[in-house]
Amino acid sequence: MREAELTRAGTGTCDIRVSRGSADPQWDVFVLSCPDGHHEQTSLWGRVKAAYGWQPVRLVLRSGDQIIGGAQVLTRGVGRLGTVAHVCKGPLVMRSDPHLVARVVDELHRFGRKSRWAYLAVELPSDGEHVAGRLDTLGFHRHPVQEATLVLDLSEDIDAILARMRARTRNYIRRRNRISVRQGDERDLALFRDLMCEVARRRGVPPTPPQPDFFHRLWEVFGPYGFVRLFVGECRGEVVNALLTVAFGEWVRGWKVGWSGRHADCHPNELLWWEAVTWAKGHGYRFFDFVSLNRDMAEAVVAGNEIPESARDGASSFKLGFGGTVVLLPQPRFYFYNPLLRLAFRAGGERLLSSRAVPRWTTALWNRASSPAR
Repeated sequence: MREAELTRAGTGTCDIRVSRGSADPQWDVFVLSCPDGHHEQTSLWGRVKAAYGWQPVRLVLRSGDQIIGGAQVLTRGVGRLGTVAHVCKGPLVMRSDPHLVARVVDELHRFGRKSRWAYLAVELPSDGEHVAGRLDTLGFHRHPVQEATLVLDLSEDIDAILARMRARTRNYIRRRNRISVRQGDERDLALFRDLMCEVARRRGVPPTPPQPDFFHRLWEVFGPYGFVRLFVGECRGEVVNALLTVAFGEWVRGWKVGWSGRHADCHPNELLWWEAVTWAKGHGYRFFDFVSLNRDMAEAVVAGNEIPESARDGASSFKLGFGGTVVLLPQPRFYFYNPLLRLAFRAGGERLLSSRAVPRWTTALWNRASSPAR
């Protein structure tokens, strides 16, 4: 694709441009202005991921001087396989015009073909079902990963938010139980990571992200804009837990959490998350996102059914105690551009997708690009 190509979206004339710079402030402002804009679509996130081998490229759709849609893609070479690509929380469009959505998605697909990517994964924004429909039309497949989240509407007053909580959660918050929460800074990041790794160890999973310097790099890039906040819980001078949030657009997202496991009788985690929620409301944000919720539990809640024993998850049950709205996120999509991989996938069909091989391989690629909450 040339660096700029004239196209049509609806009745207006637009041009699609390719941006490869490490900094793209105009694109970041566009992402910030989108109702569902996410920090992982910013050039800032691209700078963080570039330190670990990913190369960001942005397809930017403009109408005159205004950006009206596009997508940031992270790419990297994977041995003989070639280049794999990942869209994190995109593509984005200024409005849900089907012509505009189709143009952005079609340009992304065409760019993937011309760039000879082996594989493209698209992790959609939370309101991205209209984008998913166009991807389906183009032959993308549904990724086996299915996610959900819990969202608090901060436009309600504090008493209303508290009233929607589980009574036990509300009582733990009000008691405080010798726990105090303060704002952390860069000096607390190493301790925060240790606490996060301790949670991963107890759950028997590797910490994500795995890089020891990741949070320092994130703070270095996002910190000057006030996009990252760290909340640190203490009991009698001992740091017991910490929560890293990303404040972006109308949203504050509780992204990563760590807890030593100590002082469980004081219920330090309820107060930690609540302090982050009240900070978000006090600073004018509209939504607080708990980021990750067990999908089976979420589906049971949405359907009004009792949560089956097999689907019960301690971390998700804890989050549900805060009330809010359960959101089932769009199922991600993927596409094999490599003709041999595509042929093999078509030959295997649903049997191959339902086997362990493809989900494990595609999920491994997925997790190398994104850092899902644990």
